[in-house]
This record gives sequence, C-alpha cells and structure tokens, in this order.
Amino acid sequence: MKMSLTSTAAYTFFSVLIKMLVTLLILKLIARQFGTNGIAIYSQLQNIILMSVGIGSCVSTAMVRYSAEYSRKIIESLIVFTLFISISVACLSPFLFSYTVKEFDLSITLFDYLIVFFGVLSFSINNVILSYFNGRGRIRFIAIFNSVIAIFLLGLTVFSAEFYGIKAVVFSMFATQVIGFLYIIYKFKRVIVYYKCSWLNLKQNIDDFTVFKGYVLMFIVTAIAIPLTQFLIRTNIIYSLGIDVAGVWQGIIKLSDSYLTFIIMGLNVYLLPVISSIKISEIKVEIFKVLKLVIPLVVSGILFVYFYKELVFSLLYSESFIPDSSALLFQLAGDLIRVFTWVFAVIMAAKKLVRTSIVSELTFSFLYVFISSLLLSRFESITSVTSAYMIACIINCVIILFFTKKYWFKNA
Repeated sequence: MKMSLTSTAAYTFFSVLIKMLVTLLILKLIARQFGTNGIAIYSQLQNIILMSVGIGSCVSTAMVRYSAEYSRKIIESLIVFTLFISISVACLSPFLFSYTVKEFDLSITLFDYLIVFFGVLSFSINNVILSYFNGRGRIRFIAIFNSVIAIFLLGLTVFSAEFYGIKAVVFSMFATQVIGFLYIIYKFKRVIVYYKCSWLNLKQNIDDFTVFKGYVLMFIVTAIAIPLTQFLIRTNIIYSLGIDVAGVWQGIIKLSDSYLTFIIMGLNVYLLPVISSIKISEIKVEIFKVLKLVIPLVVSGILFVYFYKELVFSLLYSESFIPDSSALLFQLAGDLIRVFTWVFAVIMAAKKLVRTSIVSELTFSFLYVFISSLLLSRFESITSVTSAYMIACIINCVIILFFTKKYWFKNA
C-alpha cells in the first residue's frame, strides 16, 4: 500500500510533535530538579535502555517491509524471532543497567531488576508490532498510540521526579511501555491469533531467518552503535571536563535529537515502504521530491535555533545550559548534513544493502568517537566534540552517496 506524502506527513507531524514536546518538557523538568548533573545521569541510563530495546526489536525494519508485501509466512517467523530475542535481551538488561546505576552511586533492588526486565521486553515487542502496522498503512493508529503513551509518560515522570528521584524518572519509560503493550494485546488479539506461529517448526523459522537476516544485522548495528557512541563520548567528557559539562553537551544533543527524530521518523514511515515497493527507475524522483520538502524545513529550524540560542536553551533547560556559539554551529551544521544523508540512507534499508549500511554506520561511530577523543584531549572544550560530529557526518555522507549512486545518479 503506497501512502501519500501529505497524509503520512500529517499523522507523523501530529505524533512526533507531541513526543518532541513531551521530551523537551521532561528534559526541562530534569534540568530544573537535578541540574546538568541529572541530565548527564539520565542520558547515560537512557542510552543503556535504548541499546537493549534496539537489539530486542531488531526485526522492526524487516517487519515494515514484509508486512507491506503481506508475506504471512515471513511475518510469522519474524514474530517467533522477536519473542526469542526480546526475552533473551530482557533477561540480560537488568545486569547491564545495574552496573551503570552503581557507577553513579545509586542503589538498585530486586524490584528494579523486574521493572527493567518487563520494561525492555514490552518496549521491544511494541516497536515490532508498531512496525507491522506501519507496513500495513495504519499510520493513524501509530500516531494516536505514540501520542497517548508520550502524554502518559509526561505525567508519570512529573510524579516520579517529585517524589522518587532520577532513577524513578528513567523507570517511568518502562511503565508506560508495559501499559501500552497490554493495550495492544487487548485491542488486536484477533490479529495476533490470526498469525499462527510455527513454534516447533525450527527448520522453517531458520530458513525464513536467512531471508530477513540482513535487516536484523543492519538494525542491530544501528541500535548498538548510536547509543553506545553517545555513551562513550559522554563518559569521555565526564572524565575530561566534568559531569556538569557533559550535561551541557547532552542539552545540545537532546535538542538536535528532538527535531531530527521528527524528520527521520517521517522519512522512515513514508520512504521505507515506498522505496521498498517501487522500481529503481522511480527512486530518483521520490528521493528529490522528499529533499525539496525536508531540507528547507531543516535549514529554517537550524537558523532559528542558532540566532535565538539564549532564548531556546533558557526555555528548554536553564541559562546554565547555553553553549558557545561555535559549539552549537558545528552541531547544527552536522545535523543538516545528517538529514540530507538519511534520505539516501533509506535506500540501503529498503534495498537490503547490508554491508554498505553496516560499514557506514560503524565508520561514522568510530570516527565520531575517535576524532572527538583526539580533539577533546587537545582543546578540552565542547566545541571539540561538536566539530568531530560535523566531520564524521561529512565523511559518512560521502560514503553513503557513493554506495547508493546507482539508485539515484543515472535514473531519470
């Protein structure tokens, strides 16, 4: 089913706008209650969660494609694989989470372990189920579901921050996903029953895995690389410049993530199913149609943030989070390049360019960590990290454009 760009954009805009506003309000709350220190701790723990959830929901991209094609046999194998991998990851996640918690001298109990287990499990399965509905064109349901979950998360976060502290704020994310999971199971039990998974047909599931393993590998690499890269860089900043400076850097990153998430989610929701289903000769037209819409919006947002940074950061966080102009400029320039690159990167996921996708993702992460560490040791400022980000984005853009050129360069 080919969705129109306007209808998809409308639903996605509504959903992501709500999520973006909720995210910014939560960050404002954490900044007010716990300061730059709290932002740094929250982000470190959040990265651990996102790595776990990313691995647990590693078939999401494959689910979008094969549900769009309505390959029932493949979908059933994807469900079996999702349950297996998400339960496995959920069992290991509490131990990784507890290690990070202890690094900040926070306590952890048996009840906390259970919260992490069920939270990661629900989060992972929810992502895969929503990917199925994405492929089937149920954008309206996805938008409403994500918006309600985000609003509920905001209320629970306010309560947790007021009475229980920073760790409870992180756990609020888990609680909302568990509730969302129970709702999906109840509302769509007929759809779930329809897919009679071949639990004992191991050979069939293994054969099907060879079909979608490329998507799994791409998703796992991305799911681990992005939060792990931020985790390593933030750790380096903490040890080099202090945890408060790491909180300021995180403020820049979260601001970028807010509008990048809005753009990238829209690209994934619309472009991935479309490019998966159209001919190579049609890809160039689709790509440049999206670029004409997206790039002016991104440039407008970037210029506003740069010229009104005092107002933006004071409203979102507090005056202690306002960065240097040079640090912000490099970050915003990198964001623009990243959005441009992402439009072409969708081709790799849609056309299963596994090696290219993995190489580009790992190259970007390695360069970002390596260059930032090099510059940070020499200049000892946040600008070192944001300039490393821009350099890594430029190199990654060149790599992706080169390896996808046959899909867009020669096709009229």
